[in-house]
Amino acid sequence: MAVEIERAVDLGGFQLAMNFDPVVVRVENVTQGDFLGSTGRNTAPLGPEIDNEMGTMRFGAFSFGDQLGPDGDGVLTAITLTARGTGNSPLAVEDVQVVDTRGQAHTVLTEDGEVIVGVPRRLYLPLVRGE
Repeated sequence: MAVEIERAVDLGGFQLAMNFDPVVVRVENVTQGDFLGSTGRNTAPLGPEIDNEMGTMRFGAFSFGDQLGPDGDGVLTAITLTARGTGNSPLAVEDVQVVDTRGQAHTVLTEDGEVIVGVPRRLYLPLVRGE
């Protein structure tokens, strides 16, 4: 799954936390997306910090260089999840911070996600008996 940003202006860095149901899913890996460095700035990740027992993950990245940061929409990070059980798990994004290349914080609105791990279904067919 991807965490995306929309309408960024001179993006210089970000950090976020995500809560999930550890009974339903686990976080296997978190990697930085291409958007932060898309204008040629150097980038460095912060984390990830993953606690699959508590159902928490933290990740961030910052950039440095002479170029402006990217504007517009793009992928900040990719998160690889693995199913542990069946059911629904909210993917609650919290503590989001976004800064421009001057270190000025930007106001953000977040939208949580959800993952649904399939529930096996039983199929009942008609029974025909011969006598």
